[in-house]
Amino acid sequence: MNKPKILFIPGDKKGCGFYRMMLPANAMQEQGLADINVSFVLNGDEMQWADLIVIQRPASWETMEYVRAARSFGKKVIYEIDDYLPGVPLDQPGIKYWDALGGKIGLSFEILKTCDAVTTTTERLGNELRPWNKNVHVLPNFLDEGMWNNVIYTEDFTKKKNDDIVRIGWEGAAGHWSDLELIAEVVKKITDDYPNVRFTLFGYAPKEIFYHFANVQGKCNQCGHENQLEAYEGCDILEYVQKLSNLAFDIGIAPAVTNSFNECKSDLRLREYGMLGIPTVASDIYPYKKAMQDGKTGFIATTANEWDKALRQLIEDKELREMMGKAAKDWAKDQTIQKNIWRHIQCYQKVLSQN
Repeated sequence: MNKPKILFIPGDKKGCGFYRMMLPANAMQEQGLADINVSFVLNGDEMQWADLIVIQRPASWETMEYVRAARSFGKKVIYEIDDYLPGVPLDQPGIKYWDALGGKIGLSFEILKTCDAVTTTTERLGNELRPWNKNVHVLPNFLDEGMWNNVIYTEDFTKKKNDDIVRIGWEGAAGHWSDLELIAEVVKKITDDYPNVRFTLFGYAPKEIFYHFANVQGKCNQCGHENQLEAYEGCDILEYVQKLSNLAFDIGIAPAVTNSFNECKSDLRLREYGMLGIPTVASDIYPYKKAMQDGKTGFIATTANEWDKALRQLIEDKELREMMGKAAKDWAKDQTIQKNIWRHIQCYQKVLSQN
């Protein structure tokens, strides 16, 4: 049987394009499962070359015409999407993009209806998409084995792991205002009670929420706290694993308010923390409670009291942190694209074979 020719058209060169398009494309090519082409522009010659086109959450009339043309030539087209666009929170910077030129979300769903199939991250999001296209396939987010297993640890990492400081860490891009606000008072109380605890933010660090912390270079004029906030800017996706690893989180947190947008998100944050052997305290929301082995790889927390209790347990019990971190890593090691690329090729072959 001839290998399928698959054209990937990522929507960006950031996290979404990387995890949802580049990783499976590279894994299929490395394992010789398909002939692969990746393009960031709509190209007629590449369309003619492909048997299957996977295009990431497009929302333009140009793309609509491209999809129609591709299907008229007998090409199969998959619409890839990893967010529930109608549920984008008002504090999400992306809302400005989708609201611009009113109707972009509507147009994106019209394109989705036109495609042969849809791939997405979770069954919960798949259920939201099926009214527009019944042919939905769930392909979870996976990690790249090589990137996570070949981290070069710095001298700074070694120092952090041998000091007496416990680092509670969060990583994420802009748009998580409400999620971080959810745990701000809990973290304040924890740092009040434990001078040896630092709160580390990687990526998005809204000062308005965490005004009561001083960073490691300063002292807060309002409360007198010293050296309990570490804030680091985001970085290029190809540098992300290395930088996150060397921040030396002892405890990861995954707060998320309950809304349709977050319910449709994936458990990627748990997988990333897990690959680094970091136990996590996470909100009681679909993607996390489905993936978390509560009490084994971390804790699920619903109320402020539960967040407080879980964090205190992990701060005070190093042996518990290490035990949960090991269990989280054992789980995460199976969540790699190399071990799961068969899911993608199985999905693509199914779409190619449908009438």
